[in-house]
Amino acid sequence: ALGGSNMTNVPDAPEYFDIHIPRRAGISVGGASWNFTLARDRLDLGAEELGALTVSRELDRVDFALLSFFSAALGWRTLVMQLESLPVTVDDGTTVYETSIQRHLYLHRLDWRPVPGVSVGMTEGVMVAQPLELRYLNPLASFHALSAWKYYGDKDSSVGSLLGLDLAWTPIRGARAWGQLAL
Repeated sequence: ALGGSNMTNVPDAPEYFDIHIPRRAGISVGGASWNFTLARDRLDLGAEELGALTVSRELDRVDFALLSFFSAALGWRTLVMQLESLPVTVDDGTTVYETSIQRHLYLHRLDWRPVPGVSVGMTEGVMVAQPLELRYLNPLASFHALSAWKYYGDKDSSVGSLLGLDLAWTPIRGARAWGQLAL
């Protein structure tokens, strides 16, 4: 409800405007076997019906860039997701000030359909509380091999890693079994 004597559906004060718009926006280009998306939207990686353990559509909105290559039996996706910044207090010895640390989630996902009705997926990811870095943008690099924890340390939890495996099986039309493991 609007405050005061406003009897219309038009916001009449700054506090009645929603600053969290747009909820969904994006641009996507692609071809027969590839796609690139730059968007703010819900995102789901995996074949799970109730949401993936790695990246689920349950998040209201996320800002991301997603590059996909695919065929009938094989798919490869690489994702960069910008997360909310972390507020921190810095004491440099002379002054104390507030700032924030950027966080990015980098993911690769491989999907494979060895036979009709069976799907196997693997997701590898790393979350780094640092500005966007080029070394994580290589879609074929193994994040584990980059040893991010050696560069940033783990005392302030600035690095997190993720490995997800999933399997889906459709024995007959209308019946589906699936499972997932996230480490």
